[in-house]
Amino acid sequence: MNHSPFSTGDLPANPVRWLAVHTLAKAEKLAAGEIAAAGIRVWAPAIRVSYWRRRSQRRVVAIRPLFSRYVFAAPRADSLAAGVHLVNEAKGVACVLHNAGVPQIIPGGVMAALMALCDQDGLLIEGKDKSGRPDPGVALGERVRLEGTTPWAGLVGEVRSLAKFDSTGQIGLWIDAFGGRLKVSVPADLIGKKG
Repeated sequence: MNHSPFSTGDLPANPVRWLAVHTLAKAEKLAAGEIAAAGIRVWAPAIRVSYWRRRSQRRVVAIRPLFSRYVFAAPRADSLAAGVHLVNEAKGVACVLHNAGVPQIIPGGVMAALMALCDQDGLLIEGKDKSGRPDPGVALGERVRLEGTTPWAGLVGEVRSLAKFDSTGQIGLWIDAFGGRLKVSVPADLIGKKG
């Protein structure tokens, strides 16, 4: 069994209460490991990325967090307040996301949909070959609606970056979700009609 902090381990398919946990910069693995060590279920989905390393003049494949600076934790339902406290005290954690002082609970359907997109190790399952990806057809600052069967479908975002489009087919967006503004990168084929 893989005991990586990026692994889903023995997580139930639809836990009762998942929390979004904001981590310190580049501390997703540390935070996930500390939260798990406290006896709390944790899930830190990841994505395989490929990039060109100029210094060594070669293509490198690396595993990166799917949501930069975020992991998900599921404290026991009977002790949510104690679980939130333990998560907030873990090394690498900035805070549990709150809305008006109340921990922001991620709907079970959203978590189930996210988990369905990943393998048992929490790694995003590769989609279709990106060699024939379309022209982005969007401009910086443009408002777009996300389509497809992902949890993001129907959300409206603002294009913030096209820098990764050439190498990965990803378009950077600002999306208003989980009680705040999230910076995400999504495949260009999920970009739909203007919002």
